[in-house]
Amino acid sequence: MIFKKKKVDLPKPPEIKLPEIKIEDIGKEELKPIETEIKPIPLETPKIEKIESEERREEIKGPIFVKITKYRDVLKIVEKTSRRIEEIEKDLQRLKKTKEEEEEKIKNIESCVEEMKKNIKEAEEILFSKLE
Repeated sequence: MIFKKKKVDLPKPPEIKLPEIKIEDIGKEELKPIETEIKPIPLETPKIEKIESEERREEIKGPIFVKITKYRDVLKIVEKTSRRIEEIEKDLQRLKKTKEEEEEKIKNIESCVEEMKKNIKEAEEILFSKLE
């Protein structure tokens, strides 16, 4: 077998104590929801180390030999990363456009509300002035 199953330790779920309910008590009281505290499971994120490229450039003198397969792999990674960055930029532009549209809608709603308040105030003034 080439791949071995990796054992993953999962956190234990919280214990839930259920209240005892007798059959004859069903329907006599309202059942209350069970309150339990749900804690989020911490996810481990890999740490990315910063590469000091300037220091490495000073260390390297002379020609660099790289296996062609590694070079191709690096090129694929760079292409994939570039495509992903382009996708993210498109998503960001779309989000900015959506945000602007939402802000415009909010401004329109606010102006409508202000106009409604003004109309109600004028109507009240007219009604109360005739009552006096």
